[in-house]
Amino acid sequence: MKKGNYKLVSVVSLVVILLFLYSLTQENKELERATWLWDTQLIKEDAETITNLIKEKNLTMIYVQFSTDIEMSYYQKFIKELKLIGVKVHALDGSPTWANSLDEEETFLTWFRTYQQNSKPEEQFEGIHLDVEPYLQDGWESKQEEIVEEYQAMIKRVNEVSNELNVVFGLDIPFWYDEINFYNQFGQGNLAKWLIETVDEITIMAYRNFANGEGGIIEISQNEIKWANEANKKVNIAVETVELPETYTSFYGLSNNYLDNELEILRTNFSRDKSFSGIAVHHLISWKDME
Repeated sequence: MKKGNYKLVSVVSLVVILLFLYSLTQENKELERATWLWDTQLIKEDAETITNLIKEKNLTMIYVQFSTDIEMSYYQKFIKELKLIGVKVHALDGSPTWANSLDEEETFLTWFRTYQQNSKPEEQFEGIHLDVEPYLQDGWESKQEEIVEEYQAMIKRVNEVSNELNVVFGLDIPFWYDEINFYNQFGQGNLAKWLIETVDEITIMAYRNFANGEGGIIEISQNEIKWANEANKKVNIAVETVELPETYTSFYGLSNNYLDNELEILRTNFSRDKSFSGIAVHHLISWKDME
């Protein structure tokens, strides 16, 4: 074999080895297991039970609703205890009207800033997590373009604050945002792609109760995973356990074993995607009630 051919074979072999090692790294990466806690009164009245439930579900992250009715000391104690067992805590808030109402946004961000400034590092939130669903507004059908632009402006404002405070900014989005396009002050493009590129991590509300097949969780999450791969951003795939009118959109009424099996299918399918960060189950209390 000629000397040049030896070099070519060596380079090709090295590339193959590196790709193989990368695939192993992706398959063995530690994935998030997240959930939402909306009833924050529970961290005041029954924190031990909630902590035990978090351990039971092997969670690595929890989004905890902010409330001005709960003294900051309860959050501080709760977060400190969870950090000791390796669980990250993000401050959760949002409503459909966040897209065009500064009051709720400012109330949350003022509270969050004050909380972080008055808490020790081990008591601080590691991120902000928003669940803003502007499509639930009455005017969505007639004023979609206007509402989308207001929504994007809000995302930009919160993103600036999260960067300033050096915390992760995560966002819940429905899987069908990849069907919405925009043309406004923020440019022109696809809404889901823009959101993925703007924030730190996305949680796709891929609300189906089956992983494989037409219209299954895997199929409806493909675009977001692809765009996040390209943008080097993180994606969690979320499923629902609350009772909903369309039974195929939730695992409500199904067994924990069935849920775990479908989640394992998701993990296996997306394990080699660098953007795939893990699974999120909505929400902690309804998940607890599954048999």
